[in-house]
Amino acid sequence: MTAMEIDTEKNIQRKHSTYQSLDETFDIQNEIYRGQQYSQIYFARLHTMRTLLYSLVTHWKPHVPVCTVLGLEEGKECIIVGTLYKHMQLKPCVLDEYSKERSAVPLLGGTVLSPSTYVTGGVVALHGKETTAGDFLVLDVFEAGLAPQIEPQLKSSEDKYVVFISGVSVGSSTSNPLQFQLLVDHITGHLGDEQEQGIAAEIVHVVFAGNSVESPHGLLNGQNLASKDQSRVSEAVQVLDILLSQIAAGVSVDIMPGSNDPANFALPQQPLNRCLFPGSRTFNTFNSCTNPHCFELDGVRFLGTSGQNIDDLKKYSEARDGLEFMERTLKWRHLAPTAPNTLGCYPFTDRDPFLIESCPHVYFVGNQDKYGTRILEGSEGQMVRLISIPKFCNTGLAVVLNLRNLECHTLSFAFPGVEKGRSCIFLNVVHFSALKIQGRICRTRKEWWRVEFDESIGRPKTIPGNQAHPKPSDGAKKLELATVLKRRKTRRDLGSGNLCESPSYYRSSSSLAERRSLLPPAPTRKSLLLRQLGIGRLHLKARDTKNRSILASIDKTWRKTVEGASKVFLEKHYNRHRRLINDMI
Repeated sequence: MTAMEIDTEKNIQRKHSTYQSLDETFDIQNEIYRGQQYSQIYFARLHTMRTLLYSLVTHWKPHVPVCTVLGLEEGKECIIVGTLYKHMQLKPCVLDEYSKERSAVPLLGGTVLSPSTYVTGGVVALHGKETTAGDFLVLDVFEAGLAPQIEPQLKSSEDKYVVFISGVSVGSSTSNPLQFQLLVDHITGHLGDEQEQGIAAEIVHVVFAGNSVESPHGLLNGQNLASKDQSRVSEAVQVLDILLSQIAAGVSVDIMPGSNDPANFALPQQPLNRCLFPGSRTFNTFNSCTNPHCFELDGVRFLGTSGQNIDDLKKYSEARDGLEFMERTLKWRHLAPTAPNTLGCYPFTDRDPFLIESCPHVYFVGNQDKYGTRILEGSEGQMVRLISIPKFCNTGLAVVLNLRNLECHTLSFAFPGVEKGRSCIFLNVVHFSALKIQGRICRTRKEWWRVEFDESIGRPKTIPGNQAHPKPSDGAKKLELATVLKRRKTRRDLGSGNLCESPSYYRSSSSLAERRSLLPPAPTRKSLLLRQLGIGRLHLKARDTKNRSILASIDKTWRKTVEGASKVFLEKHYNRHRRLINDMI
């Protein structure tokens, strides 16, 4: 049996999981803005974290007393709890002069508290003493550590997978429609043989972690858009809706807003409006979620962001990789410690929604430069799977997590063989049997794609087969026309005997006669004139046929007209003679 033949029909049932959204903490629908500033969110953060740290420092160093900033004594060791403020000379701040005049904020000294590690907004406990200069010499730093964690339900013996994608950027110059479509076909079970489709049937959930679309730059400048520009802006969302509807038809989907998506800028970002997805919203498996996003699948708690919190930490601190920044946010028990100082957020009055009260089992961050993962263990037995999700438009990678053991791997849809200066052609032939997944029959597809390196974007790009050979330019058309005219001139010269190709051409008269017999007859003066006018035999024949049909139509119309006129003329004279005869009688 060949690869294109269809086997016997089989059914593959997709696995299911219990899903529960926990995004109520990041909902701002019930919040009322009354012109409040950001001091209240700092007060709420400090109040919650100070109460927590006071209960933990007694186990850390029970022999050292805890005091406030105003109760510091020179040379006496103590523990203070407060919010860190990182002084940066290039960042202007109106509180600098105020703090110098009041002397209410002591300067922290020592080598334990590294400025390259901590940022403004983190709440920690410091062990140290006051110096003669009025500074606080830090001897040790205590962080809150990982929050308490619920017991995960990892007792299932069957594999269930969750797919994470971020940075698809539909509509941008770096987006690759072939890679995204291959990913959609893999998730929906339209790729591979029976074994591959069996693996696809074990995917129970898909998460899009931000930056799914990208609008053309320069159009959204605050001015009214023309109708054609409005269609350009909405085109990327329409394409995304079509692809999401294919996934939502068979598996549950969560889509989170990102920095480039049509959502509010300040964290927490609210769900994308469902009116943007008229095709996907018809499925009950489609969920538009907040950023940050928290949910549970079969008792496994997930917590993740679209990457703004980690990207902002990279600007003002240093670490080995992105996973270390993720570890710090969990140990500080705060998702976005730099908000609202350098990261925009909503001015909450009585709470800080970014505080981590329960430690997740899986912590993911989207739109990162590269893929990374590892297990983080806490002091009380907590275990967290850290996942750094790369941008799909740049890497072609998606991350797959197994709910049974929290192990993860990547799915690659990139083209590693395409390098700078090289162009490859791929024949995408997908063979599979007539297997049914959720009642949908898989079909065979066959498409040509050309992949070449684009220097403008610094990465390979794909071109469909119908666009692989673009239309010739005007210069190419002129060159082709000149070549045709040259060939015609050569034929005329050969026909008249004025051109030869080799000396032996003259020595063989039979060869000359034979070649002349193969050429078309010499053109006459009439044919040359018609050819210059652009009229050929086919044109004349078509014109004669057309003229004959026109003459036949005119003759038929004239005949009917004459017959009608004659009939009217005879009736008119008949009626006149009849009246004359009646008058005479």
